[in-house]
Amino acid sequence: MKIAYILPSLDSKAPIFVAKFLAEFFVGQGNEVAVFYFDDICKVAFPCGTRRINWGDKISFDEFDIIHSHMRRPDLYLAKNARNIRRAKIVSTVHCDIKNDLAISYGRFVSAIFSRQWIRALKKFDATVQINDFLMKVYAQFKHNALIYNGVKIDLHETERHREICEKMLAFKSAGLKTICSFSVIVKRKGLMQILRLLEKDECFAYVCIGSGDYRAELERFVSERKLQSRVAFFDAVERPYVVLKEADIFCFPSYAFRWLFWKALWSARPLSALTFPLSELFLKMKFRSLPWTIQVRFKRHARLPLKNAMQKLLR
Repeated sequence: MKIAYILPSLDSKAPIFVAKFLAEFFVGQGNEVAVFYFDDICKVAFPCGTRRINWGDKISFDEFDIIHSHMRRPDLYLAKNARNIRRAKIVSTVHCDIKNDLAISYGRFVSAIFSRQWIRALKKFDATVQINDFLMKVYAQFKHNALIYNGVKIDLHETERHREICEKMLAFKSAGLKTICSFSVIVKRKGLMQILRLLEKDECFAYVCIGSGDYRAELERFVSERKLQSRVAFFDAVERPYVVLKEADIFCFPSYAFRWLFWKALWSARPLSALTFPLSELFLKMKFRSLPWTIQVRFKRHARLPLKNAMQKLLR
């Protein structure tokens, strides 16, 4: 079987890692895999050939059995070329609540225009894959909808970058601090500013923030202005972040899109705080509905439990 993945870039972001895990699996099964991407960002290595393309390029679509896209531009690209694809089946994984994600990132006006465009494009696909039960409900209108949770192959090998992060957490512990850790693309909608505001109010916590993104500079500015440098550390994204979770006191789960990171936290037996999504959704398919060390904290005006109270409850 021949499979093509269409990606926005090879940046170190969750959708790219999902495509990488899939590519590794299918290559390991003896299938032929190719990756096509738009932006010249190459931070993630794939076990197959990769090729940069432009919006106007047309690849040999029907050389493949399946063409699998991730995120907006790849989805629109395949939808634009759908009439020229005769044999291959086109599939997209939907990684977010499109309308709300765009509204938080760019405003409601932009969301109203581009979410309709994106959703209309997805309706041209042979199948769409949702990564959790919440998105299955949001996109129930899609005809060929499948629920497939993101998975990850556990690899405990520590790199120098893992050790650097672990050493920082251990240093915080040696100073008598409780360490909060998060891993995500750093954008405003993740709600990570709440953690820094917690540190401003409660000096018993430290924070290790792993990731990069447009909002990181704003977080770093806040840390500098509030003189929190001694209790906050920023690290660029690292592959297999679950390797460092063993040294954290609390893992902060920043988005419903990171279900695979939830399982890493569960595997590491770390207390878990969810910032922006209904945590109970994670347990719908499990034999238990909740765990004593899980706390949900809604973003901004939807607060259900003050973050300080939530963190203190997790540490009891």
